[in-house]
Formats: sequence, structure tokens, C-alpha cells
Amino acid sequence: MKAAAGFLLVIGLLGWVSAGEEKKVDRLQFRIGERQPGPGLTEMTVSGSKEKVYLREKVELSQADVAQASAEKTKERVEIMLVFTDAGKEKLAKLTGENKGKLLCIVVEGKLVAAPIIKSSIPAGKAALTGNFSLEEAKRIVSAILGKKDPGQPRPSH
Repeated sequence: MKAAAGFLLVIGLLGWVSAGEEKKVDRLQFRIGERQPGPGLTEMTVSGSKEKVYLREKVELSQADVAQASAEKTKERVEIMLVFTDAGKEKLAKLTGENKGKLLCIVVEGKLVAAPIIKSSIPAGKAALTGNFSLEEAKRIVSAILGKKDPGQPRPSH
């Protein structure tokens, strides 16, 4: 994970599960995780691996904290770019500043897609998610994060 102007998360996403429309579940959750099981922790496996992680119950950031998301193809890889709202940026900076050495678990539609170690505070409010997915799959992830069918555009305000 880099913490220069934002942060870089390398993920391997295999498969995709859509949440039922009748459920009112955050499509995107950032939660603190632990390496060992404990009371009140939920066991999950990082998608595309056998790595088990134990997530805290509290959702620290959600899709409500994301102002924009887009899927982009660079020369080297496909990236999902996240830009956080002002409130999300503050939450992300505080969360990463207070939890150095912990896991920052990123759950998309019920799948744990990444659990990088927080190495430093992330004050910029931007994230680039990269991994083993096609541009089409990245666009589906963006749509799920934003909760709409037109990926890459700012999320409508409620």
C-alpha cells in the first residue's frame, strides 16, 4: 500500500455476487480487521485467496462517503478510482491515522475484496484499487459502489 497522494490497494477479485435489491446493505464497506478471531468479529476470506480475516462490526466508511468512482485502464492495469466526499476524506484520514498496523478491510457487495495493512495516515481522500479484473468487471464494481447502472459518474445526492 502506498500513501503518497492517495493509496494503492492491490486486489484479486474472482467472481461477483450481487446483493438483492430488497436488502438495504451498504454496497461498499471499509471496516477494520484483525488477523486472529475474537468476540464480535466476523470471519471472512479475502476474495481470490485463502487468507482469513476477522472484521470488526462497525462500518467505518461506506458508499455514502464516496463522491465519485470510475473504472480506468492504464498501460499496466485496470484501476477503480475512488474520490471520497469531504466527510469521507476526514473519516479516512482519522481511521488510517488511528489504526496503523491494522487491516483496512474493503467489502464490496458482501465480498471481502482486499485487506491491506494500514501503514500511514491517508489524508488525500483518494484511492486506486487495482487487481485481476477486466475493465468490464471494474465497471460493474463501480456501478455496485455507486448503486446505479451508469458507472464513472458522481453519485447522485439524496
